[in-house]
Amino acid sequence: MSGHVEIPGAGDDQMFEEALEAMEIIGFTQEERTGMLKVVSTVLQLGNVTFEKERHSEQASMPDDTAAQKLCHLQGINVTDFSRAVLTPRIKVGREVVQKAQTKQQADFAIEALAKAMYERLFRWILARVNKTLDKSKRQSSSFLGILDIAGFEIFEDNSFEQLCINYTNERSAAAEEYQREGIDWTFIDFGLDLQPCIELIERPNNPPGILAILDEEWLFPKATDVSFVESCSAPTPPTWLTKNMDPLNDNVTGLLSSSSSPFIQDLWRELDRVVGLETINKSKKGMFRTVGQLHKESLGRLMTTLNNTQPNFVRCIIPNHEKRPGKMDAQLVLEQLRCNGVLEGIRICRQGFPNRILFQEFRQRYELLAAKSIPKGFMDGKQACALMVTHLDLDPNLFRIGQSKMFFRTGVLAQLEEERDLKITVVTIAFQAHSRGHLARRAFAKKQQQLGAMKILQRNCSCYLKLRTWQWWRLFTKVKPLLQVTRQDEEMGQREEELKAANDIAVKSQEELREVSLKHTKLLRTGPS
Repeated sequence: MSGHVEIPGAGDDQMFEEALEAMEIIGFTQEERTGMLKVVSTVLQLGNVTFEKERHSEQASMPDDTAAQKLCHLQGINVTDFSRAVLTPRIKVGREVVQKAQTKQQADFAIEALAKAMYERLFRWILARVNKTLDKSKRQSSSFLGILDIAGFEIFEDNSFEQLCINYTNERSAAAEEYQREGIDWTFIDFGLDLQPCIELIERPNNPPGILAILDEEWLFPKATDVSFVESCSAPTPPTWLTKNMDPLNDNVTGLLSSSSSPFIQDLWRELDRVVGLETINKSKKGMFRTVGQLHKESLGRLMTTLNNTQPNFVRCIIPNHEKRPGKMDAQLVLEQLRCNGVLEGIRICRQGFPNRILFQEFRQRYELLAAKSIPKGFMDGKQACALMVTHLDLDPNLFRIGQSKMFFRTGVLAQLEEERDLKITVVTIAFQAHSRGHLARRAFAKKQQQLGAMKILQRNCSCYLKLRTWQWWRLFTKVKPLLQVTRQDEEMGQREEELKAANDIAVKSQEELREVSLKHTKLLRTGPS
């Protein structure tokens, strides 16, 4: 609205190239990327379309159709047909079809509704296209990507406010059920901020009706105005709600877009029964359109069903400053966002309960290091082991509860145990490293000592050799010593010969004795016993 704005540290050209590269990586074709850019450009051009009131009537006119020509070129439709569809649309009255002149306010609302519906269709198409690419199993129910804006940055919107109330109520109910299931001694605390009255104010199931129901009822009356709606709600100021609640789309324009020359635009507008503001309640009641309030309630119902059936992961976005300057933190702005998003209240609720929960086996496996001597050897039930561990750790009984299958801790207890565990692991690691390094150092020192002793022996022998090598008696000894070795060998040979001779004599004597015994035996066999 205020022209070109430059953001420090961000380049539009680079960011645009990164966006195109991301589209290509995801798998968008060139035609799809071009179609997306055309739709975004069309939405911008719709904001440039201006209408004026004719001088002699309430009918609206378009003096300058430059923006209309641009957006019609982008959408592949005829500018004349578009102008006629916006200014004098054809409507069905009974069995006849007539042209009805639109006022300036009606034409402005039609353009605004068209821009929102066009952008929403593009957004939903991109989301479905990304999910189709990321889902490798080809099963849309297995995993999907969804974008949920729970709350605004500075203020509550009606849907985000209601959603936040329901989230707190469900979270507290689920915690109370788990405490009861695990047998935890815990008194339910009434924080007084479940906001049930606010939920009933927006949508009350019984009489009197809520604001959304009153809005839908007022829209049905032919002479209803925003003032009558305010009087029904007893609100102090009359906002423009009725027309916004209907958010009408010109079916003449949507018909032109569904027959566009661009296949991408045709695909966005092919199913007219899904257009926001023209969704039919069912085929038997064609013509009875859903209002924005009805769509909001249905969307919220589908949202809660999806959240209850899935395991969502949330990313909370916080704006540090309004100037988009790096390194600047507006503390008051951040505090308002945290308070608005319910973070501060969530922290207060968590402090009163036991938000940190861990199974017995996991708790023992992870923190037994801190109480190693408290658990005796052998098998022990997980609940008893955890009870011995927390006793050894000397934890305040108010900081934990022992359930049937898991341990419950207040906020910050597990973080403190993690710090102590890290310190213990650090001490054990340092001790192990010291022992290992000491063992290696002692082995290296012993090896050095052996090498030193060997070096001293070599040095002593070399020194003796250098001293004795010129001594005549040593030279004589070196010459006589080999002869002594030969004499010793001769003596050993003679001794061995004598040993062999003695062995031979014993063998000969043994043979003679054996021969005599044999002769006596033979003689006895011949003569027989005497």
